[in-house]
Amino acid sequence: NQLQMKNLARDWFTTRHEVIGARSLEEAGQIADRFVAQVEKADIDSLAKVPLLLTIAAIVFEKSPWGDLPPTIATLYEQFVNLLSSRQELTPPGIEALSANDAWIWEKREALIENTAYRWFFGSGQSIFEAALGLVTGSKNHVTKDTPQLRDRLRGVLTHSGVVVAVANDLEWVHLSIAEYLASRVLARKATPERWLWFADRPTTANIARLA
Repeated sequence: NQLQMKNLARDWFTTRHEVIGARSLEEAGQIADRFVAQVEKADIDSLAKVPLLLTIAAIVFEKSPWGDLPPTIATLYEQFVNLLSSRQELTPPGIEALSANDAWIWEKREALIENTAYRWFFGSGQSIFEAALGLVTGSKNHVTKDTPQLRDRLRGVLTHSGVVVAVANDLEWVHLSIAEYLASRVLARKATPERWLWFADRPTTANIARLA
């Protein structure tokens, strides 16, 4: 409810008052109130009801607390993904060791991450890394061989994106909804209206279609 949202916002922005550039706790409280007003104004279903979305919105909002929230869930995710990526170093360690022929996996990393999410959702049960490796070695535009060095650098590119994290010897999305957003970008480019409706009618892919 509104009271819970207001308390969450107050706690969030007063705790992070230095991050958002507030000169005092009072100003942080004013920013929190403005955030609540922006959430109520936003034409985004469930934004105020889903804790994850509300947290993402707060993270995005604190980058520009006197601006407006993104108008849609898709643009909210877009700004959040860009923010995650911007927090990484300019290049992952060892990427300069890639051959000129394989350097494209870094240069075209955004498309690679999006297509990895798409293949991970709609493929045959591959892991994140397997999906990415299949895209890289199966590329029609590049001749990229599966080598230990390539695997190591590819893993670095994936984790460097900010949307994939290493867990033990595996890779995981920071959150399933982020992967859905990334896959939706590919779906929006590939799907015909009829195909989009087919995805929208399936419970397991409805969120992806909604974001596309």
